[in-house]
Amino acid sequence: RLGVEPTKMLRRGERRRPNAPPREDDVWLYEAHVDESEPLHVHIDSLWNDFRDRKQYLLELKERLAVSVFLGYRSNNDIAGVDVPHHSLEMFRELEIPFSLSIIITP
Repeated sequence: RLGVEPTKMLRRGERRRPNAPPREDDVWLYEAHVDESEPLHVHIDSLWNDFRDRKQYLLELKERLAVSVFLGYRSNNDIAGVDVPHHSLEMFRELEIPFSLSIIITP
């Protein structure tokens, strides 16, 4: 019903890695079709463009399942930052989900 194929699916009981504990829940993952070098807001906008027309269905899913967006930002600079234009936050407001960003500093 989402109209897009998942990038990856994980089933309850499967392990992400051999030494990882078994998954407690099923997971449906989708990655934006955007080059990794593009700014963060381009990834967010692409996701919302793919799912905007399915907003009502996603809100219905939220009544019985967890719906979230995982965003990550990597940098080799310990003073790096990221700007997200206000219009790129529409998805989070419309789906009533938090804007969460994992920032990873690599050596």
